[in-house]
Amino acid sequence: MLARHLTISRSIVHRVWLRNDVQPHRVERFKLSNDPHFEQKVRDVVGLYLDPPDRALVLCVDEKSQIQALDGPGPILEKELPADQEVHLIMDNYCTHKSAEVQRWLKPKKRKRFHFHFTPTSSSWLNEVERFFALITGRMIRRGTFQSAEELEKAIYRCLASWNGDPTPFVWKASADVILDKVRRCKELSKTGD
Repeated sequence: MLARHLTISRSIVHRVWLRNDVQPHRVERFKLSNDPHFEQKVRDVVGLYLDPPDRALVLCVDEKSQIQALDGPGPILEKELPADQEVHLIMDNYCTHKSAEVQRWLKPKKRKRFHFHFTPTSSSWLNEVERFFALITGRMIRRGTFQSAEELEKAIYRCLASWNGDPTPFVWKASADVILDKVRRCKELSKTGD
């Protein structure tokens, strides 16, 4: 992205970063989930990514609490889908997703086609939309200064337009077994202090 912005080659950017020990991809901290249903939730969510049900709509949903739109221009989802289409919603364990109001909304028979799938606690990285929010935050929000909500909104739309100009879809590749094995190794290393 930097190479494209500066209209130079990727190899030049890479060499400069190596020379100056710049590692923008590195994360210094990682929190392991202590969710008692961690493995079951990982298998459920990854299963939807790798092998979604036939003719079902699978959506990753999340809130970006610092950025909220009170109303959108498009029609709401339920009015646009065929009445018999199954809808699977992947989301984190945020309390609003489990609130009594949401649970009441799901109770009527006509909404049995909606299925909630929760990522394990402290594992929002398992939600594809969370990865996209992180991308927007890292590329635009964290690096910007905005004088108003309107200015921030315009910047987000510019970021989205740039992304959509040369889109790269998020494609889940890791199986649940691969993820669970890495988490087990990480837990073992944290116990030994290595």
